[in-house]
Amino acid sequence: MMKIINKCTATLLDSMGDDLSVANAARVSFDKWKDELDGKDERLIAYLASHNHWTPFTHVQVKLRMETPIFVARQWFKHQVGVSRNEVSRRYVDDEPVFYIPDKFHARPEGGIKQGSGSVHFHSHEMRGIAIDRSAEARARYLADIALGIAPEEARMFLPQNTVTAWVETGSLAYFARACALRLDTHAQNATRQLGWAVAEAVKDIAPLSWAALMEKYL
Repeated sequence: MMKIINKCTATLLDSMGDDLSVANAARVSFDKWKDELDGKDERLIAYLASHNHWTPFTHVQVKLRMETPIFVARQWFKHQVGVSRNEVSRRYVDDEPVFYIPDKFHARPEGGIKQGSGSVHFHSHEMRGIAIDRSAEARARYLADIALGIAPEEARMFLPQNTVTAWVETGSLAYFARACALRLDTHAQNATRQLGWAVAEAVKDIAPLSWAALMEKYL
């Protein structure tokens, strides 16, 4: 049976640092260091974020596993500064593909805008059925090629953009805040915004004062 998902996910694997790490990284300029967080640190963190002193926020590191359709991954991968990532490769694995199919399909936006989407298309339900059929056909052909002994790196060529991929990425709090802010913009594609919200949910409690300050600056 074909597996379908309708949302992007981000799962916290590991982290290093917290709000005190951010405050101490800034405070070291004056050769100061503290062992406990207090009210002054909250004001310091807010000041750092609002005045674009971003380097202290890089001392909090986060590792996530993310699962999205290929087209979302390629948008997210445009963010290169402050992050390292490794993706599952279908050159080496030939497990059954999973497909992303949204609950609703949308019309093109009005006014000659080249990107984005408008309201829910009046054929959305029918389009979802078509998307399921197309994905099922791609799945069947892929599995048939693998069964014939075709190399996975070549069989993968015919899988569609809505095939789900997964990767692990490690980045700083500053990186994740910047990436989320861009991908949570109302002009971003809905599937990409899903990933932005999933990342924000996974990261927000690691250094909550710092995350709130950074996201207030960006959003």
